[in-house]
Amino acid sequence: MISPLNILPSVRFPGGKLAAINCGSLHLSLHHAAEKAGMPKWPHCDPIAKALMHHLLSNPPAEEMSLPVFNELVGTVLNTLDFPEISKTFTYIPAQKVIDLYHFVDPFQPQFELAFFERLKSEVAQALLQKPENLHIRGLKESVKKMAGAKRWRKNCQRLHDEIVEFLHESVTRNAPENLALVIS
Repeated sequence: MISPLNILPSVRFPGGKLAAINCGSLHLSLHHAAEKAGMPKWPHCDPIAKALMHHLLSNPPAEEMSLPVFNELVGTVLNTLDFPEISKTFTYIPAQKVIDLYHFVDPFQPQFELAFFERLKSEVAQALLQKPENLHIRGLKESVKKMAGAKRWRKNCQRLHDEIVEFLHESVTRNAPENLALVIS
């Protein structure tokens, strides 16, 4: 979801840092909250992030919100949707780098895993040069199905999925700062 930055509020963090609210950051923050609540495969991160963005665009609360106020707003939505355990652990984390794997795969050309991994390696290296605190890699399942030429999830999809996840973990842990938060969705 593309969001006009001049319409959306920004979040003021303790210490004065100001960060724009965006869908990727909401998704990342919801994913972290779900993991902390013991639900690492919680499927509602993306739809809730998109719904929150739509709500903020339709009803902009203010030009700027403090982090506790924004966390409370999201917490109220999560409680209303009957996710109180995630509401308790939610805190907004500005995503500094998002890599969308789905755009790596060309639907009109057969995909070679080697070319995919080379491009992924390059994108991760470029992202890590920026020294991000958060790295969100999304679109894994859709990309795997597209590369495997499968409409439904199959054993070869799972093998490729596991290979990509292992590759990402190795690449990031070898080259990333210690405090990097990595989310693969």
